[in-house]
Amino acid sequence: MAQAEVRQVFNRKGIVDETSINEMKFLKQIIKETLRLHPTAPLLLPRESREGCVINGFDIPAKTNVVINGWAIGRDPEHWTDPESFIPERFNDSTIDYNGTNTIWFW
Repeated sequence: MAQAEVRQVFNRKGIVDETSINEMKFLKQIIKETLRLHPTAPLLLPRESREGCVINGFDIPAKTNVVINGWAIGRDPEHWTDPESFIPERFNDSTIDYNGTNTIWFW
């Protein structure tokens, strides 16, 4: 499907350039699914909590360094259907982007 999409978009223009990348919806879905399964940084950058809180019954004091396991989030069966399978179509009508501007809270 991705190859057919690339041929359809670029055969129409006759040349390959980045101006037509926004037309390739399936290619974007493939990129999102690839980054979900194989994140560039499995552990996200450490963060420091501003104030104390309770997460899943655990007390997190203020000023605690927290490391988020991005790899585990991308494979969590509570949030993804069939998380170990490569299914780019799961992002058909999704607002999730791969530019880092999407915020998702899992707890």
